[in-house]
Amino acid sequence: MYDSYTITGTLETDQLVRLDIPVSLHARRVSITLAPLLPEQRNGKTLIAWVRKARADLKSKGFQFRTKEEIDQQVREEREARGE
Repeated sequence: MYDSYTITGTLETDQLVRLDIPVSLHARRVSITLAPLLPEQRNGKTLIAWVRKARADLKSKGFQFRTKEEIDQQVREEREARGE
């Protein structure tokens, strides 16, 4: 029995698929089933994993995120300014 793979790739043209990782198969004809990925599945990551990584990258570069208290204070000030 032959090995089979389930991997992701990018459909670059109507006839060219670029795989995300190499496969250890000899050059030959293969069967391919294509299915579009949901946005949160692209690049092998979930949306939440992408957000966590982006946040960690920003933090490592010195970005200061606002605290919950700072955000709550801004919301209160905006509500007061509108008379709520």
